[in-house]
Amino acid sequence: MSLLNTYEKFKKVNDDFISFIDKLVINNFESFTEEEIIENLKSALGKFEALKFESDEITVTDEENNNLRDLKYLIMNGLFLVSDLNHFYNLKELERFKMRAVNYINHNRNKKILNNFLFFCKS
Repeated sequence: MSLLNTYEKFKKVNDDFISFIDKLVINNFESFTEEEIIENLKSALGKFEALKFESDEITVTDEENNNLRDLKYLIMNGLFLVSDLNHFYNLKELERFKMRAVNYINHNRNKKILNNFLFFCKS
């Protein structure tokens, strides 16, 4: 697998998961059944795990090594998020679920805003 291909897969998985948890939090857990929530959490965990194993198989040049480390960090961050949210949901600690989800969502949005700003400044 290539670094770029795996990053694109990560971006899709991450964006889809952010959309799911955003909708879940905005609608106060009423937009999905309990079974759908559990299934979405399990599915996301499996997808992030698959990306982790895929990233472990990537070989890169010395120049790309930092990019690979960054990708692995992003994947692990996603894995920790799903694990935390799954744990909070199973314990019915919905406020902690919301807090963790909103923190991750906002962190990702802030990065996108900063990247767009930096791109604009370079243009």
